[in-house]
Amino acid sequence: MTHATSFIPGVDPDETAAAAWLARLELDWTPTDEAAFQAWLAAAPAHRQAYERVCASMDFVQTHEDVPELAELRRRTAARTRPARRGLMAGALAASLAVVIGVMAYQAAPAKQESFETGLAMRRITLADGSQVTLDARTRLDVRLGAKARDLELVRGQASFEVAHDPARPFAVRLGRQVVVATGTAFNLDQAPEASVVTLVEGSVDVRSAADDKLLARLSPGDQYAARNGRAQVARADPHAALAWRTGKLIFDDASLREAAERVGRYAERPIRVAPALRDLRVTGAFDAGDQPAFVRAVEAYLPVQATTATDGAVELRPRPAP
Repeated sequence: MTHATSFIPGVDPDETAAAAWLARLELDWTPTDEAAFQAWLAAAPAHRQAYERVCASMDFVQTHEDVPELAELRRRTAARTRPARRGLMAGALAASLAVVIGVMAYQAAPAKQESFETGLAMRRITLADGSQVTLDARTRLDVRLGAKARDLELVRGQASFEVAHDPARPFAVRLGRQVVVATGTAFNLDQAPEASVVTLVEGSVDVRSAADDKLLARLSPGDQYAARNGRAQVARADPHAALAWRTGKLIFDDASLREAAERVGRYAERPIRVAPALRDLRVTGAFDAGDQPAFVRAVEAYLPVQATTATDGAVELRPRPAP
């Protein structure tokens, strides 16, 4: 029996032929088909290699059947290849072949790249893989989603992640000199000028070195990894406090004045600058996000700090003069 195969531009002809054989295998398979198939495999080593690649592609789609992009691919394929004039058998073969070729094209396609950036307000987004991300004010997140990997970078600011489960595509977020790797979990990341903080809410994550992939820490729910000034530590933390910013609250527990001021300043037009002599003073308390004046009044009341307004409108925190 002879099978006519129309080759797809940009796709290896051997893979197209292998996909046709695999699609045919899903329908009525006869001894004549088997003999022709074995003859095709034996005709060239590249034929068997192409068939193995096609089979691996179909294993991929079965493993990732819930991935939104692949579900949409199957829907479009079914719409384009409804059995028509050539009869049900020909239509079913065309549909099967189209799905196989579509999956291979999906795997070979360049990773989708996007950047998300916020101003003074938060933003909630759904990524193409189904993961949910909430971005804090003045935050930038770069996203690159491919068929075999999900690579992101929190350039600045803060974000919380609810990762769609996909063990075959690890979800890796670069955070300063670290990379946070997960498959399906929930965590919060904060990238400040002098600190990178990872707080795990549920599931598990690995924190690895961005330079050499060395494992730095493996976190359990309630663990917080913080890297500051070249030093890192893991401590227990309250995940609810770490996520309080999503409901408009900023909660500080023995935070440095510099870090607290930077976070408060994300929600205001005017930044807060802290004099070097004050940067390590400690701040504990809860504040409304966006209420910069209340924060400034509090640190003036409880710390040896005096606030002034610079010529550019910024709030400057300086040591309070001796009486």
